[in-house]
Amino acid sequence: MWFKIFYLSVKRNGWRQIFFYLGNLDIYRFIEYSIIIQYLKEENNTGTTLDIGGGYSIFASLYKFNDYTLVDLSKGACEYQKIHGVKSICTDMRNIPLEAKSVSTIIAISSIEHVPDDDGVFKEISRLMKDDGIAIITVPFTNKKTVVKTIIRSPRAINILHKYIKIWGFILGKDHLQYFLEQTSVDTTIKYYSLDDLEKVLSRYSLRIADYKLFGKKLIGHTFKIIPPGWFVLKDILLGWPEFYSEKYFYSNNDNAGGIVMRVVKK
Repeated sequence: MWFKIFYLSVKRNGWRQIFFYLGNLDIYRFIEYSIIIQYLKEENNTGTTLDIGGGYSIFASLYKFNDYTLVDLSKGACEYQKIHGVKSICTDMRNIPLEAKSVSTIIAISSIEHVPDDDGVFKEISRLMKDDGIAIITVPFTNKKTVVKTIIRSPRAINILHKYIKIWGFILGKDHLQYFLEQTSVDTTIKYYSLDDLEKVLSRYSLRIADYKLFGKKLIGHTFKIIPPGWFVLKDILLGWPEFYSEKYFYSNNDNAGGIVMRVVKK
């Protein structure tokens, strides 16, 4: 799966994908995508699939979907997906223009935590899901109290990015530069959820967690403090990939997890 994700990213975005944040590729996506595909195979759902907040993701190419649509607030992301043959709806994920109980599978990959009114997203997921449908949701995880943090980009990295903007434009190309800049600047807040709070908000909208998996433990987090994940993809591959597999043998409890993938169903 790791090779497939990387191959499809390079195939869609060219050799630049190896070095830069294109198509939302970073170490965390490798982990999340692999777990989500596993859940999808277990469900074998052939109905409609809605990917909310998918941005420039290559996820539509990873699995044989019967009917897949991506939802994102970014017009640039929606145009990017359409160019690559992916149906997209440009709208707020809290107000999706689809009929109630019309979606078999809803996917939200590291997107809900950036929405200030995240409660509204869970409400919309419940409205759209069929009674026998599922939602596969990934968000940052904390074993302590739920907390909202302001994303502070490294001033040094931002300065390098903008100081040499013409060079990046030459390397990336005009279109790639546009969404590289967008994806490294749009998310200003991030929410880390505790399991108790996730269960409470889901319960409010008649949803429950049927299963979950934790990922992205502290070892990866320490590695990426200097350079954010995704800004230099080759670094993620060389350092993050072996760390993800090796750290399993050293950490085994919830205190160390940085993310959670949930399979959510209706009560």
